[in-house]
Amino acid sequence: MLELKFLRRRSRVFIAAECLPWVGFNFDELATNLSDCGIGLVRAKPFQASATIEPSLDADFSCIGTTGRAWLPEAVQYATCIETEKLPAEISNEDRVVTQRHYAHYSRLVEWYTAQLIDTCTELVLIVQGFELTNAAIRRAALDLDIKVVAIENTSRQSRLLWDNVSGITTNRNLAKNYYWRSKDGDCHADLDQYIEEIVSTTRQEKSQEHQSPEKGYESNGKPYVLYVGQVYTDSSLVFGCRDWTGPVELLERLAQWCDEHNFRLVAKLHPKEIFGRAPITGGPYAKLTWRKICQSALLQERIDAGTLLVDYENTYDTYSLINDCCFVVTFNSQTGLEALIRDKPLLLCGDAYYGGVGLTTECGSPHSLNAVLDAGIKSNFAEAKRFTYIYFEKYCIEKSITSFASFLRSIVFTTEIRRS
Repeated sequence: MLELKFLRRRSRVFIAAECLPWVGFNFDELATNLSDCGIGLVRAKPFQASATIEPSLDADFSCIGTTGRAWLPEAVQYATCIETEKLPAEISNEDRVVTQRHYAHYSRLVEWYTAQLIDTCTELVLIVQGFELTNAAIRRAALDLDIKVVAIENTSRQSRLLWDNVSGITTNRNLAKNYYWRSKDGDCHADLDQYIEEIVSTTRQEKSQEHQSPEKGYESNGKPYVLYVGQVYTDSSLVFGCRDWTGPVELLERLAQWCDEHNFRLVAKLHPKEIFGRAPITGGPYAKLTWRKICQSALLQERIDAGTLLVDYENTYDTYSLINDCCFVVTFNSQTGLEALIRDKPLLLCGDAYYGGVGLTTECGSPHSLNAVLDAGIKSNFAEAKRFTYIYFEKYCIEKSITSFASFLRSIVFTTEIRRS
């Protein structure tokens, strides 16, 4: 039976306030703007180790990266990967103690925030990203109580904010594809080419500091090259988005072999955040994590020594000049892949991306099919990629300002929902 629920009965939004600076917002300023809209912003109480639950993993737990594994919340998998500096396929029984600790903490967090949500009569929770333990626990507690969840995250443009109110997870599980499918046949920007040109010309200004690269170009000396665009090794987009690949090292090894056979050089541009950035949850430095993993591969070391593989792990070269001069780009699911497409550069997508699965470019989710896919040639739809980019930033993402965000939250809080009882 269908039942209408009008959600204007409480008008309270619940948030872990310490997460707001990640997206550039201030709790007090947001609270003031929401108050003007008739909404109260409730600050989550910091966790105190007073919960009584003592969860334990299944006795047959072996590896979070294999099929048939013991069930684990994704937030626990994410925390385990960050602390161990591994991707799911690399996790083993040796990491059980780490997993157990995060599982116990996550379970207590869910219990802690469930009680708060009930006490505060909250009707919507606001979280960042969706996998970090505190935000993930708030999300889980809210969903179990049938409370609305809105997740937010930064985008590649400092002026736009990503959101999701269905999955409650922004990392490649957002509504971008739905908005694209809804809007792709409708009116687009009056001058789409000019819009894309403006995005391309302002890329450097729009990038956050941790994503910046220098202006130095790469001299290929006439040798054609393939560009691999890396991401932070334990970023949630890789932890949950590698498809059938074990991770970047396996992809680079396969690419290096194919490039050798076809007389290409392989250039790997690693994420600049891995140089000085710190991991969430642990706060520890990344300390060039992907580069350290590459150094453990004999095959890749051999290619580096031979000069057929160049790894930019010091952020030496400009990402966009590398894109402009390469033959094609390869990435798991980096935003830079879409930026390559709007620059008319062919892209091979190897992971689950928010812009994947809609026909923009060739994809390869398995190491076993890489050679066949590359030999067949990469086919990219640049015109549609530009349309997708416009829809993503202008129809889906919202302006990153306190007033716009407060107005957006108000529209969700006061939305009438149809639910099944």
